[in-house]
Amino acid sequence: MKFFGKFFSESLKGRIRQAFNRSATIDSSGIITITPRQIYIIPTRFGFGFCIMLIAMLIGANNYEINLGFILVFLLAGIGLSAMLQTWANLSRLELQCGSVEPVFCGESAEFTFQLRNNRKGIRAGIQLVYKTDAVALDLNNNQPKKLDYLIKTTQRGSFQPERWTVFTYFPLSMFYAWAYFKSTRPCVVYPAPVANDIPLDQLFYNSQKIAQKTEDHTDFRGHREYNRGDSPRKIDWKALARNRGMLVKEFFNPIDNEIWLEWDDVMAAEKEQKLSILCRAIIELDKQNALYGLRIPGVEIKPRSGNQHKAECLKQLAMFAP
Repeated sequence: MKFFGKFFSESLKGRIRQAFNRSATIDSSGIITITPRQIYIIPTRFGFGFCIMLIAMLIGANNYEINLGFILVFLLAGIGLSAMLQTWANLSRLELQCGSVEPVFCGESAEFTFQLRNNRKGIRAGIQLVYKTDAVALDLNNNQPKKLDYLIKTTQRGSFQPERWTVFTYFPLSMFYAWAYFKSTRPCVVYPAPVANDIPLDQLFYNSQKIAQKTEDHTDFRGHREYNRGDSPRKIDWKALARNRGMLVKEFFNPIDNEIWLEWDDVMAAEKEQKLSILCRAIIELDKQNALYGLRIPGVEIKPRSGNQHKAECLKQLAMFAP
């Protein structure tokens, strides 16, 4: 008996959990459609107050036998039921499509893009989208898709994908709250946050000659950059300072031996996340200089190249790094 009781108890819990966790899924064309069975609806505070008022009016009309009171109660009840149907229909068959999500650095806001489409006649007013707390609202016209951007601040590197989104509405009379759940299909890659620029980059690596570019060893002038604390006075362009162009530092490079390897063991840091932040900053700065650089971290080796695609590949490996 205990076995059957436990079995039916677990089965009942599973059915209840499934009933209250229905989420819209994506189809083969990449579109999420809110079906009628995936919509939940409950009265709002105003809706509960409206129901209590109708009950009080019905009791009063019954006690005093007022026919007009009965007519008014049933008329208002019909309006309430019609509002409930309209609120439910405002979400039924709504279509959403998840757009691409650009990578961000940890601490920045990831921008999730959705395209919502109204595939029925008339408008869908007061459609709102929320992840946890802040909701974004819009109105949809007939067969006219609208773009909606939602910002979420990131707190850790890696692949960030919100577990469950909520689309909801109070339209038309705010007496009922209807909502549905769905899952986004495209995660956001969150890069490590680069360390601050107050320390020169070559002072963050043990083998600093891999990063530093010494003017006495290089003959080709690359350009200028802003002065950072700790830069050698011999690198400062004093003529530019005399012309009121600001404190600029000359940069040179060696066209024969200009490949740079960013290696895990060369980073002057003890903690894993600090090492990743230093490597992240090095990649950003070397990319600005159009340098040929490679990356060696435990389990990953990327040969020296340059360009935006190479930079994105290196940063993604740092974001997904799991020793």
